[in-house]
Amino acid sequence: MPFIITPPSASFDGNVTQKTLGTIETKETTLTANTAADILLTDATATLGRKILSISNNGTEPVYLNYGTTATTSNYDFILYGNRQLLEIEYNGEKISAIAAAAATIKIKFAKYVEI
Repeated sequence: MPFIITPPSASFDGNVTQKTLGTIETKETTLTANTAADILLTDATATLGRKILSISNNGTEPVYLNYGTTATTSNYDFILYGNRQLLEIEYNGEKISAIAAAAATIKIKFAKYVEI
């Protein structure tokens, strides 16, 4: 079967960035009922992106998560149900916000990518 080899764009300089995960960090946030909070702040130094290893909801009520803007119960990207966790998310440097109807503790484990 024939295939086509496409040359790189004219702006490609030949350099390829190799990256690996840096130091793993853990952050815990206690949410107040019906009040949005940033569980991970914007990080302008995460130019190669971040990897979320896990986000855990230790409460019993669902938590609404939003990437980049403040979470509301009608504006969210994910719902993380009580006593559950999300695993392995590739993510850029934007903030992650959360809101819940009841108090909850959110634990997030993440690392920035660094150049090798």
